[in-house]
Amino acid sequence: MKVYPSERIRNVALVGHEATGKTIFAEAVLKCTGKIGRMGTIEEKSTVSDFSPVEQDIQKSLSCTLVQTEFKEHKLNFLDTPGFADFIGDARAGLRVADIAMVMINPINGPEVMTEAVMEIINERVIPCMFVFNMLDREHTKFEEELAILRDQYRRSVPLQYPVDEGGSGFHKIVDVLDRKMLVFDAEGNYTEEEIEGDHAHLDELVEGMHEAVAESDDALMEKYLEDGELSEEDFHRGLDAGIRNGKIRPVFCCSGKNLAGVSRILEILVEDYPAPTQMPAQHGEADGKDVEIPCDDSAPARALVFKTVNEQHVGELSFFRLYSGKLAPGADLINASQGDHEKIGTIFSTWGRHRDEIGELHAGDMACTVKLKHTHTNDSLCAKGGVATIGRINFPDPVIRTAIEPASSDDDEKMISGLTVIHHEDPSFSIHQDGELHQVIMAGMGEQQFKVLLQKLHDRYGVDVVLTKPRVPYRETITGNTEVKYRHKKQTGGAGQFAEVWIRIKPQERGAGFEFSSSVVGGNVSGPFIQATEKGISAVLKEGIISGCQVVDVAVEIYDGKMHSVDSKDIAFQIAGREAFKQGFKECNPILLEPIWKVEVKVPEDFMGDVMGDLNTRRGKILGMEASGKYQLIQAEVPLAELYQYSTTLRSMTQGRASHKRHFSHYEKCPAMVQQKVIEEYEASREHA
Repeated sequence: MKVYPSERIRNVALVGHEATGKTIFAEAVLKCTGKIGRMGTIEEKSTVSDFSPVEQDIQKSLSCTLVQTEFKEHKLNFLDTPGFADFIGDARAGLRVADIAMVMINPINGPEVMTEAVMEIINERVIPCMFVFNMLDREHTKFEEELAILRDQYRRSVPLQYPVDEGGSGFHKIVDVLDRKMLVFDAEGNYTEEEIEGDHAHLDELVEGMHEAVAESDDALMEKYLEDGELSEEDFHRGLDAGIRNGKIRPVFCCSGKNLAGVSRILEILVEDYPAPTQMPAQHGEADGKDVEIPCDDSAPARALVFKTVNEQHVGELSFFRLYSGKLAPGADLINASQGDHEKIGTIFSTWGRHRDEIGELHAGDMACTVKLKHTHTNDSLCAKGGVATIGRINFPDPVIRTAIEPASSDDDEKMISGLTVIHHEDPSFSIHQDGELHQVIMAGMGEQQFKVLLQKLHDRYGVDVVLTKPRVPYRETITGNTEVKYRHKKQTGGAGQFAEVWIRIKPQERGAGFEFSSSVVGGNVSGPFIQATEKGISAVLKEGIISGCQVVDVAVEIYDGKMHSVDSKDIAFQIAGREAFKQGFKECNPILLEPIWKVEVKVPEDFMGDVMGDLNTRRGKILGMEASGKYQLIQAEVPLAELYQYSTTLRSMTQGRASHKRHFSHYEKCPAMVQQKVIEEYEASREHA
């Protein structure tokens, strides 16, 4: 592939809900640009971007794939991203390094839950966007109906095309509103222009709406439009280009990736009307705690962000990156600004799926991949000496599902942890950690499908199989009453003995206050070192728990008297006395369990509201409120963590995959009596069998 200057590069993220035809559109782009001679299909497992065995087996995109090609003396970097919610981390990665978002819409189902999710990211980044109604060759399409929903939901969406005779396998005609022409596409994706016959009322209405949208995007143009009743052709096109680039206008286009209808025209619009990296606002980074501007300029120091890491058999680790500034060639010495390590760049490749072509040089704004970086992973910044700065990272989502894992063979414990840690470097949207409190290894991520893919990688690469189990819940123990306890520890078994006597008061603290220890001992009945030993013994019990094996919180203990022996009193004796006195007193203070409550936000189509609300109620959820979001409803609720196990899977099942949720920890509150009793009984039973 040729080396292209920055102004002739376009970086485009293909995003949207699953089954909107993103992968086939990418295939159509490669066909229309002459990169491939024959289009592959998902059914035949022959597409360029879905090339991993797992993707081919389940016939879904699971990762962000860089597909690079050339069109009319421009380089097009397409990032084909997953539309399945479990892999939204990869969609975020693609949108982080793209300058343009191409949001695919299914003409049967219209905007769906992942449409909402990616639009939130696009709005955060404020990048140019287009909507593309793909798959218009499918039966039962509802273009006008779903377009109306799209325009209602996203007010800036402006149709620049509409289909003719959609909804059949022979679909090949599209009206171009801009030029008032009919575009007729052949089997190779080429098109000819024809005059539009018949009534033009619908076209006139869209043209007028297009001019209004352009006028509304700029105050000066609005003033001209109100004065003259129209915009000059020059003002209109200038305003349209500016509106697209600043995100105030989001054009709507039509195509059928399968039939190649509309694809080449969309590519023309990309290179003619959408921005090159040099036309985008400068990126920002951080160096020595200060903000650093990173212009898209070949003369600036080289700075790149790694947005994807893939481990390929027989090749090793591939690092995909966007070069934000400077030029880069093989052999360059860079510094990993995120880790502080030095890296030497090896061969640089352009890629299209599994295929790679060597590149001799890379200009600012371009994307590529390289191999065998020693210390660099996803989200790391690579910089030339003299320009070291960390570039804004990919904002991966918070996990919505957690599970406990253990190796099928106890001998594989270390191998399991180290293998998953390496895989985490490739996909930071999941986490793995050994929870010392729960005594389990906890994996958290975006959904069960993601877990299946991760564990398949673990098996294939490291030969480790694992068992998934329900994670324990980190309850908390506390008290609601006061007491005083006198406890004597005396041990005499020949030789030096052990003696300690402590008198303590125990009382509850306000929620969140933690543990407080104080001493009001007078007269030297217990010396300072032994008071400290008493506190140490009590502190050890706080971690272990007393009635359920969970941490003790929000308790105040005061040692107000005690006794010691000149010979037999020692540190360990007072630790034991403090521990046993606290255990005894704790049980006298009406102990209760606190359970973790999580804030949950569910985005659900109105058709499934009743089912979702009913399910939340069965999970002891408290509904906090609801509000509309397009054709979805947002339900805010508080739900005990104990009731959220596998909630993501249940939610998708009951809503046909059309709902999603977010969650984060909120607070602890008192357990219902029945739940508390069950937890305590399970703990006591486990101790008996230990």
